[in-house]
Amino acid sequence: MLASLFNVELWERFSFYGMQGIVLIYMYFQTTDGGLGIDQSVAAGIVGAYGGRVYLFTILGAWGGGRLVG
Repeated sequence: MLASLFNVELWERFSFYGMQGIVLIYMYFQTTDGGLGIDQSVAAGIVGAYGGRVYLFTILGAWGGGRLVG
C-alpha cells in the first residue's frame, strides 16, 4: 500500500511542477510563436503566485475544516 501511495504522490508532484513549467513557457513566448507574449519576469511572478496559493489554500482549508467541521 505504501508503494502505491508513493507512486501516486510522485507522479502527481511531477505533473504539477511540469505543468507549471509549461504554463510559464507558454506565457512568455511571443504571440507569433503561439504564446501570450507576457514579460518573462511577470510570467514567472504569476506562476510563482499560483504555486504559493496552492500551498496557502491547503493550509487555510485544513484550518477551516478543522474549525468548522471537526
